[in-house]
Amino acid sequence: MEGYPVTFVVFDILELNGENLRNKPYSERRAILEQIGLGLEKHPNIKLVEQFTDIKDAWDKMQREDREGLILKHKTSIYKEGFRSSNWKKVKNIKEVDLKFTKYEQNPQGITVENSEGIRCLVGGRHQYPVKNILAKQGEVVITIRHLGKTKAGKYRQPVFHKVVKVEA
Repeated sequence: MEGYPVTFVVFDILELNGENLRNKPYSERRAILEQIGLGLEKHPNIKLVEQFTDIKDAWDKMQREDREGLILKHKTSIYKEGFRSSNWKKVKNIKEVDLKFTKYEQNPQGITVENSEGIRCLVGGRHQYPVKNILAKQGEVVITIRHLGKTKAGKYRQPVFHKVVKVEA
C-alpha cells in the first residue's frame, strides 16, 4: 500500500458465503452490502460507493469532484451476467478543450494528430482529410477534443476528435 496506494471501491455484491445474490433486486443487494460491514473504519482504502436519490445532487457532486461520470441503476434491477441491461446506464462527464496540433501520422483508422506536449488523438473517417490539408498548408491546426478529464500525468483520458476550430486563410 505504501509503494502503490490504491482504493477499492465497492459498487455491488453478487455472492455472499456461497449464496448467489444476482437474482435479488439491487436495493436488496445494496442493503446486504451495508449490513455486512466492510471494515471501512479500519481500512480507509476500501470505500462503498455513495448512493443518491436526487440525480441533480449526484451530477453536481460528480462535477465538483471532477469525476468520470455516473452509473444509474434501477433499484429493482437484478444482475445479468454478460448482458447490458437498460436498467443500468453510464452517463459520462464529457469535457471539451481546444488544442493546437502540429503533426500527424497515418494509421489504418485515419490519422493520429499530436501536439508539442505529446497529446495524441485519432481523427478518423472523413474528418482526417481536412485536418491533413490544414496541417500541410499551415503547419498547425486547432481541434476541439472531448475527453473524460486528465490523468495525474497531465494526459487527457479517452480523447476523441470533435471538430476543427480555427482555420486561417
